[in-house]
Amino acid sequence: MRAVIGLALVAIIAVAIIAVAYVAVVWIQSRVKDARANQRELAQHREFVAELHQMAREQLGVDPTAQLLDLKIRKFHTRPSTRKDIRS
Repeated sequence: MRAVIGLALVAIIAVAIIAVAYVAVVWIQSRVKDARANQRELAQHREFVAELHQMAREQLGVDPTAQLLDLKIRKFHTRPSTRKDIRS
């Protein structure tokens, strides 16, 4: 009788280990699938941004990155530099 109970317990533990391993494999596969989808979406976004950048360069005749950098420099130079300037 004890042998049967011991054998049943081993079988239950084995089934539990297999179930946990299966769930882990399915979860990892879904994460890989999502990561690949995100990579495709990121590549599409980069292509779109590159197209917009090229269109802006053609229409404006100026590199939009240079304009953005110039805007950031102006913003940096116009902000208050001391606490006294900030309060006033």
